[in-house]
Amino acid sequence: MSETKSAHTPGPWRYDADCGLVRESPGDDINIGSAELAEVMWVERSGMTDADSERETNANANLMAAAPEMLEALKRAQSN
Repeated sequence: MSETKSAHTPGPWRYDADCGLVRESPGDDINIGSAELAEVMWVERSGMTDADSERETNANANLMAAAPEMLEALKRAQSN
């Protein structure tokens, strides 16, 4: 297979639940030198409690934040 060039912000990315953003996080402090990458929308469906909405929103955001690491893992698996 041919290798394609990635056109995304390199990781690590982190989810900042306080402001609902996935951010590039080059250091230990998410607020220093970090770029906002995505705003995470609150999940609401009929019959969901606030706790259910918060859990699903956090799960979705953490999945988004893990994207760079998952991409690297897939590239390693593909090359083996």
